[in-house]
Amino acid sequence: MDSLQRLYGDKIAIIPIDGLDRGDNATRAEAFFRKNKFIIPTVVEDTVLKTIFPHKSVPHEVWISPDGRILATTGHDEVTRENIDDALAGRLLTVKIKRDDLTFDLHKPLFVSGNGGKCDSFLYRSLLTREIPSIGSGYRQTPIVRDGKLYLRSFQATNLPAISIYMAVWNEGKAGLLVNPTRVLIDARDSVYSPWDFRDPGSRWRRVKNYCYSFDIPVEVSDSIFYRQLMLDDLNRIFNYQGRIIKKRVESIVLRPVNSRGDLLKLKAGNAEKVGLRYSDERGSILDSVVNIPFCDFINYLSRFYYSACPIYDETGLDSTRITMKINIRYKKDRACESIINYDEWRTAFRRNGIDLIVEKRDTEVLVLSIPD
Repeated sequence: MDSLQRLYGDKIAIIPIDGLDRGDNATRAEAFFRKNKFIIPTVVEDTVLKTIFPHKSVPHEVWISPDGRILATTGHDEVTRENIDDALAGRLLTVKIKRDDLTFDLHKPLFVSGNGGKCDSFLYRSLLTREIPSIGSGYRQTPIVRDGKLYLRSFQATNLPAISIYMAVWNEGKAGLLVNPTRVLIDARDSVYSPWDFRDPGSRWRRVKNYCYSFDIPVEVSDSIFYRQLMLDDLNRIFNYQGRIIKKRVESIVLRPVNSRGDLLKLKAGNAEKVGLRYSDERGSILDSVVNIPFCDFINYLSRFYYSACPIYDETGLDSTRITMKINIRYKKDRACESIINYDEWRTAFRRNGIDLIVEKRDTEVLVLSIPD
């Protein structure tokens, strides 16, 4: 400031203002100016000018013309020789205007109760709240679009326990395979165990707190990086776990042809118009048959709704082939999705369709949540 005042002499007047609310006084200001050999005048202990030129942050530069017009209010970066020359020559100032939000409270959290405006311009966000019963439960990917373009990748979980939110990390946000006890382990100091014991309805993991969580980042990342690195790291910071994904040898279901893959062609669906799953009664107690759906979708269905099933590996070669088959396995009658799977029943159901069901150990990705000591 002082060097510019010396350069331009009486063509300009630079007047620093120090408000009373900033804790300085005339004595301290004078000592500072003498030490630095400043020649510019200053106003200290101000209570008037701050009401005429209201602002929240400093420096706050007010540009005033010789005839008393306010030309601009800027930050200190705009106080340059080029801009001063333009002002003296009467040219239009091409500067970045400083506009302070006078309602902003530095002593309150940003964006809470509107402090700092609406939170619609963030580039990265991690948000955790208590349970909000009125908005339902579940998780979903909710991309944020602006001006017709994908702006942010967003994951939202509502009213779920921390462990269920962690499950989305393992499954990379996809529906299905949400809670498979063979793929989630709690690593405590004295034991390793599943948080879901389907034989114990009173399991303490069913009585844990629920949370709402949102994680939003720029789109230039893959699913694996979004969930298994960035979101996993974020959850580890928030909750009292250290989650990691590792390979572990676990009991698994393997589906193979009983004889040859050629025999399975009889399962190939015709041109039936009806598509889906058929149940034996209105209660849906028996899953009776599969009609004209991709075999891989059927396997995903089993994995999704029979949470206590082992991981399923399909080695039939059917993949996305649309099939029709009689299956006849229990579904809702005895809450099959939460009970221990009757593998003899499953094996019989698959073998009548030329598919063998084998239970064996396989290296499978599991999510391990370690509890710090």
